[in-house]
Amino acid sequence: MMSKNLPTAYTTASLFDSRVVDRHIKEGRTTREAYEAYLAALPDESEEVLQSDLRFTVRGRPLATAGYHEDES
Repeated sequence: MMSKNLPTAYTTASLFDSRVVDRHIKEGRTTREAYEAYLAALPDESEEVLQSDLRFTVRGRPLATAGYHEDES
């Protein structure tokens, strides 16, 4: 029978995952300062960004547009 209180080993990636980091901070597993330091240490990959334009249509009529638009710079 498995114990419900098994210890969890957190990796840096899982501890600072943007979807759960606030919960980890709230529960004392890490601090906001540690998270900010982790973010600051990430490499700048802004040169790798790809521009795309996505348009949703229904029966040939525009429904929504997502992506980069020159008027949003």
